[in-house]
Amino acid sequence: ERPLTSSKEFTIQVQNLNDNPPVFINLPETREHKCMLSAYENLELFSSIHQFKAFDLDQAHNNTSEQKLSFELNSIRTFNLRTSKYSRVNERLFIIDPNTGMLNLNGELDREKFDNYWFQITVYDQELKSVRLNSTQECLLEVLDVNDNKPRFVETLFDDFTVLPLVNEKTQIAWFGAID
Repeated sequence: ERPLTSSKEFTIQVQNLNDNPPVFINLPETREHKCMLSAYENLELFSSIHQFKAFDLDQAHNNTSEQKLSFELNSIRTFNLRTSKYSRVNERLFIIDPNTGMLNLNGELDREKFDNYWFQITVYDQELKSVRLNSTQECLLEVLDVNDNKPRFVETLFDDFTVLPLVNEKTQIAWFGAID
């Protein structure tokens, strides 16, 4: 006797879970830093510094034509080499557009005051079934020097002096110092 069989065609729809955090895709890296930016001091207010971009694998699998990610800037601080300590600075010195990831200057950069800034950029994916994931990246922004300060003489002990005519050649008769 032949075994009895039957068949039926059906479609199984697999729904995606939000199980992949978004990933930054355009971080300017160096050997020492995963995210290293630079900007010249005296940069014009509201100038663009960098546009952060990210990719979410879950949104790609959900056939979303445009990824809906949001960006946030946190914990702005500077590192002082003399004290070997981080110091908090104005939290509004930089601003980021939450929709585009564009980082803009919102204050004054002066290399003679601070030559670096550290901050965190966080990217969030779109909530899916009550789950929202994120990725955070620590970034360093180096402030590049512009020749914007005149050199000045260091104070000397006397304003004028006399040199005797009998002084030998190559004899130091005065010392002048300057700071730029």
